[in-house]
Amino acid sequence: MFFSPEGEFFGYFGTVQVQYTFTDWIWRQLSTQAQRAQQRLFIPMELSGMDVDNAGFIFATVADSGFDDGVMRINPSGNDVLRNFTPHVIAGDINRLPTALSPTVFVDIVVRDNGKFSVLDSTRRRLFTYDSEGNLLYVIGGMGNTMGMGRQPSAVGVIGNDIFILDRLRGEIVHFEETLYGQLINGAVSARYNDDEAGAVEKWRQVLMLNENFALANRGIGRALLAAGENQLAMAYLRRGMDVDHYAIALRRHRSELLEENIGYALTVAAILGAAVLGYHVYKKRKQRDMAWRT
Repeated sequence: MFFSPEGEFFGYFGTVQVQYTFTDWIWRQLSTQAQRAQQRLFIPMELSGMDVDNAGFIFATVADSGFDDGVMRINPSGNDVLRNFTPHVIAGDINRLPTALSPTVFVDIVVRDNGKFSVLDSTRRRLFTYDSEGNLLYVIGGMGNTMGMGRQPSAVGVIGNDIFILDRLRGEIVHFEETLYGQLINGAVSARYNDDEAGAVEKWRQVLMLNENFALANRGIGRALLAAGENQLAMAYLRRGMDVDHYAIALRRHRSELLEENIGYALTVAAILGAAVLGYHVYKKRKQRDMAWRT
């Protein structure tokens, strides 16, 4: 809700767009007024949590398990301008299996430094952290009674890189400190956010020493090598990072390099082969003429 400094209500701000199917629309058009009164209302989904970044944009979570994008970044005009350069929606667990524990339901969000944000899931009691481009960085927490697990998480906050999750059922706050693995990931993301590609690559290399299958690290190194012109080496990292688009660019550039490097040899070999074929034909014709003259 949007209020003036004097407390005057201006209206609603950044509401979620109503989603319904074409079949619902057709059925509603054909229904009578009495039938419409008994149908369910198409009203915007409510927001479950919010935070504000340094630029004044509002990050909000949608309290609906069926909403594809569970996170919004609302500009002063009330439009969602959240960036997501990945093929996946920002909705926690992407593989929504038909179980009692799915899908993910976000209940709170906290904005962190250098474009990162963390979102709290009340279904599996886990915290998902993303960067400014929509890449999933890491997931912490879970459902259970052991240390670090939650029963009913309801709010999340940060101090520096330390994360605090409020467990409403237990009546306690769980404190997560940054590990070496998380520190390296955060450092790489921060370096790239501040246009320090060399620093980001160094951090990503250290991340791969701990987890060589971390796709984002492989993509980060591969894209940096691609920008530096190391196309063949970039291909290896981009393939492990499953970056199809940039791998195609690296492959095309590598093929062009091979063609430029070997065009001289190829032309020389082609000229030699052409001369050999021509000489063979000349020799064959002379031999045929000699045989014809003798007969």
